[in-house]
Amino acid sequence: MNRQFETPEPIELYVEIGKGKVEISAGSDTTTNLQIEGRDADEVEVTFENNRLTVIGPKDGGSWFGGGNRELQVQVDLPDAVPLWGLTPRPGVAVGQAPHLERPEAV
Repeated sequence: MNRQFETPEPIELYVEIGKGKVEISAGSDTTTNLQIEGRDADEVEVTFENNRLTVIGPKDGGSWFGGGNRELQVQVDLPDAVPLWGLTPRPGVAVGQAPHLERPEAV
């Protein structure tokens, strides 16, 4: 899945996936590009409202049998002026290539 959003102003980014990798990079234009790969990429919910981009992967059923590989690879290319903060609550979820990470005072 590939999506593109015009983002001339700073945006908020929220990504929630069960398994996989999240890569965030910054560029010099005013476009945010989102690329999602993986078996369940078409099931990922993507919304862009009020300058907030939300990416939520399908919930892992937790099944021992037939679960398969539900890993997602999420690549987000943001304008350089976007402040970022990130938390990685699970092993295997990584935030990389970000110009800087900030943690807001109230999370």
